[in-house]
Amino acid sequence: VAIFVHINPDWDCIGSALALRNALRSKNIKSDVFTENTLSHHLSFMETDVITYTDGSTPDYECFCAVDVGEAKRMGLWGDVFTTNENTVCIDHHIAKDSFATLSYIDHKRSATGELIYELLALTDIKLTEDVASYLYCAISSDTGSLQYSSVNVRTYEIVIELTKAGINTSDLCSKLYERNTLTQLKLKAE
Repeated sequence: VAIFVHINPDWDCIGSALALRNALRSKNIKSDVFTENTLSHHLSFMETDVITYTDGSTPDYECFCAVDVGEAKRMGLWGDVFTTNENTVCIDHHIAKDSFATLSYIDHKRSATGELIYELLALTDIKLTEDVASYLYCAISSDTGSLQYSSVNVRTYEIVIELTKAGINTSDLCSKLYERNTLTQLKLKAE
């Protein structure tokens, strides 16, 4: 499974993609995450090994999956590559602007795509490992403003409880998510 993310991915996007990738790899399913550009500094505190677009060659995978992507052009240069595969999936919590995938799992009432990835994994026999749970927590926490936005509901909290049971350290993850700033960011805040 080739997993594609939108340009300049945020934590919901990249966390959801990496959680799905690691879950699939735990079942010995070849999977990788593809992005148009290198990941920004604020995404670098956990293992975020992704394949960056270089020459436009089509990855050799049975299925292409777009995560947190509402339309093909949001994948940048990978958008055209994505549509070359007959087996395409879109998993997103935004209302789709176009139907670019063969199969779509879209629920705009969810607070984050990380919730949808969790729900999909819960339907399988894939064990929720600490690394998968950490990625999903970062996805959900970041897209909900640390669980404070109006999109958060009871199910969001239930999922976070399950992620916590997998052994994640929410305090450490929140510190890394929200308290890491570059010197430039600090100067901008000071200004």
